Amino acid sequence: IKLFTDFAAKNNLPPDNFEIEKSKELLKTHIKALIIRNIFNDKGFYPIALSIDNVFKTAVDYFGKK
Repeated sequence: IKLFTDFAAKNNLPPDNFEIEKSKELLKTHIKALIIRNIFNDKGFYPIALSIDNVFKTAVDYFGKK
């Protein structure tokens, strides 16, 4: 996260530490998913990105019961 916020600060996007802390897991997961996408394309991206998507999880549970 530090490298990401440093990069943003260098590009005139000053960090908001409260928001960064609040969104830390989301940021980590999406950065990880984007890196994996560069290696494995969408097959690697979606399993990671959707792992924290509560709406997606709810839909899978709902349609899995039908």
